[in-house]
Amino acid sequence: MNKKRFAFLMLIGAFVMLVSCNTSKVTENNSPYYPFYDPSVAPAPKDVAGYTEKMGIKRILSEFEYGAETKYNQRDSNSPHYFTPDDNIKATTDKDDNCNFWVDTGEEMLYILHSPGETNYEDLSLYTQLRVVFRILGKKEKAKLSLRIFDEGAKAWITLGSVELPANEKHELIFSLGYVSEEMRKAVSKIGISGEKGMTNEIYYLDVYNPESVKRNVEIKDLTFETEYLGNVISSRLGPYSASGFYDKDDGKWKLWYGCGIPEAICSDNVYYIETTDPKLGWSKPVRIIPEDKSGLLFPYNEAPGYGGDPSVIKVDGTYYMYFSGIVKGTDGKWPHHNDIFVATSKDGINFIVHDKPVVPSSGGGSLGYGTGSPSVVYKDGTFYLYYYTQSESPGGFKLRTSTDGFTYGEDIYCHQQFVGDVKYVDAINKWVGIYYTETGQEGADTIAGIRLMYSDDGIHWVRGSSNSQMPSQDFSAVINHNPGFIGDSLGHGYTTMFYTYGNNDLSLNWPDVYHLTLQYDMRELDWGRLTIINK
Repeated sequence: MNKKRFAFLMLIGAFVMLVSCNTSKVTENNSPYYPFYDPSVAPAPKDVAGYTEKMGIKRILSEFEYGAETKYNQRDSNSPHYFTPDDNIKATTDKDDNCNFWVDTGEEMLYILHSPGETNYEDLSLYTQLRVVFRILGKKEKAKLSLRIFDEGAKAWITLGSVELPANEKHELIFSLGYVSEEMRKAVSKIGISGEKGMTNEIYYLDVYNPESVKRNVEIKDLTFETEYLGNVISSRLGPYSASGFYDKDDGKWKLWYGCGIPEAICSDNVYYIETTDPKLGWSKPVRIIPEDKSGLLFPYNEAPGYGGDPSVIKVDGTYYMYFSGIVKGTDGKWPHHNDIFVATSKDGINFIVHDKPVVPSSGGGSLGYGTGSPSVVYKDGTFYLYYYTQSESPGGFKLRTSTDGFTYGEDIYCHQQFVGDVKYVDAINKWVGIYYTETGQEGADTIAGIRLMYSDDGIHWVRGSSNSQMPSQDFSAVINHNPGFIGDSLGHGYTTMFYTYGNNDLSLNWPDVYHLTLQYDMRELDWGRLTIINK
């Protein structure tokens, strides 16, 4: 279908409409996302430098391709955003290019940007444009569409624009946010959409964008990290986080595996997979990984609490090795279940077979019921280096084990810290580079929650960026950013410029009640950024 792009700018109180043709389509890998960027000149990373082309910051607000976005209730809907009134909202689900739609009643449709009863509003102060892909169906040749936003801080509606569109054609509409002061878009709670009575409105996509990323330089002893925040990788109503991935030279694809919730139960984990041929053009629809469990120790994929998450994936001699936090059946006398580290292998990166026993078993849940998990693997000079976090060993914290076959690991080596992290070996600087997260106060009384960087000369003793000023660029409006990971090469090595990912929570991780505990899980998004390492 044809799409047309309309750009809206406010100049001296008037709207000026700029019209240009846009021929971009859904990417060839069947991505549901409409790319804002032009394609990369060279989408593959350079062997040493990585992927260095300019990128902006984009935040995907919608999930219209996954079904109707209705009010969150943990049973019928896990949508982080929703329409109201929602009794008129329907969705297509049988196409590559799905949408939400409604018959216009003459009343404004509101798209709510926070959880019911909560104040986790969208901070749009970093963004300069709002984009919507829309089609109006009906007997008229043209129909009117208007958009506005409401900011809770300003307690005011802000009109973005109004346009008369040719009916029965899909249009890409771009509205300027830049004329609105940053203070008046820090707590946007809803978007108002007005059409024409009797017409059918189809909405395919909604995001905000800034052509400039948010940059932040970090100095950690001998290294400088030039970092930039890029927005979110995907938006998913099941809470993606804890991602691991690499660029695969064999087929020219960027590949990413991540932990995420399941539709059958609350507070549960499975692994999912997405890919792209170009990091500028969006990612494919997620594929759920349903491994064959030869160990018989894990919970089923479609029952609470799921079989596990926290994947770390590499590819050695044509075989994918996926290490993950496997949720083990049974009790240690204190906790009903806990994590052990398992490995599953595959020839295609999707169909995995779980090894018959854990590669790093735990003695139980430990102090908080976690056990042993959050693996991070690197293959170097014929050896698998497996980093992980444990609460069941003494001392607990961040540890390392090695193996020559990927299945049998030696004794643990304590890495002198207590945090969960991901590690890459960067050949160009002969150092191990890590990314980890802390909660408020864990690095000192005045330190905030979020992701941080570290490096090591020997892979055991680490130099951390423990101060707030040493935190890489990320969404600092989030309550906590956590469970970070890098996107490197297929052996788990890093580039001097590489992407990092993390779970973004706009609600606290810790709640005494089941409703909020599940809510924060489902509202989580997978964000990303990029860093460039400079060796002083």
